Amino acid sequence: MGIIKRILKKGKNEALLNKLAIADNSKFKPGMPIFLELESESNDGGNPPAFYVNEVFDDGSMLISCSAPGDNRYGMPEDEEFSMYFVNESAKSIFSVCFCEEVVKDNKVYLKVKRRGSVKEINRRDSYRIKLSLPVKIEIIPAEENGEKHPINIDGETIDLSRSGARFVTDWYIGEEQETSMIINLEKDQSEKLKVSFVRMTETENKYDFRVKLEYIDNNQQSRFFGYLAAKEREARRREKYRPDSGKDDK
Repeated sequence: MGIIKRILKKGKNEALLNKLAIADNSKFKPGMPIFLELESESNDGGNPPAFYVNEVFDDGSMLISCSAPGDNRYGMPEDEEFSMYFVNESAKSIFSVCFCEEVVKDNKVYLKVKRRGSVKEINRRDSYRIKLSLPVKIEIIPAEENGEKHPINIDGETIDLSRSGARFVTDWYIGEEQETSMIINLEKDQSEKLKVSFVRMTETENKYDFRVKLEYIDNNQQSRFFGYLAAKEREARRREKYRPDSGKDDK
């Protein structure tokens, strides 16, 4: 009798997970990037590739494609549940999926995955801030002169980064009402130009300390910039977990 009860309970849980997944269908749109939540050391701290949503079905499943060339699966587990996530400027949203099958559509291979349960948002409002010192250029576009705009570039250095914005210091004062972009060097050959607006400014030790928020970031930039931050966030959390005074006993 106990076995029968467990089977019935499992069936009830599956029905609930499917219902929750279907209720969150509206959060997924064709073209949006989603990422694998990679925790293993085998990822080597690299940026997770973006998977792009192709089609969302009424039963909570969807077709996705991988941005990594030559590897549609990119280590995706075949026989177990795993986590994926998407991000916006104020939250990281995690959801569980199971791999179903590979689907060929219009001569392209897609992966069909089934979502299980609801989408859970973390780091709401105040995104996880990662302390990073990176060179940046602040591109300022002042008011038009004789019908022309002449951008001005100012060098700076980041103090921290998050999915919603950044903090940086510079030797130069920047008028907060001016149209501004932040050009940030993430890797040796990778930079991103992000449109930002000012949140606040303080002056310390003959430098200007600015906090800015992201105003707009397109899908391709999400894949690169948010992927970079996700890798750095995992590194930071691993260091925090294993530092000597973190409460873990060395054995």
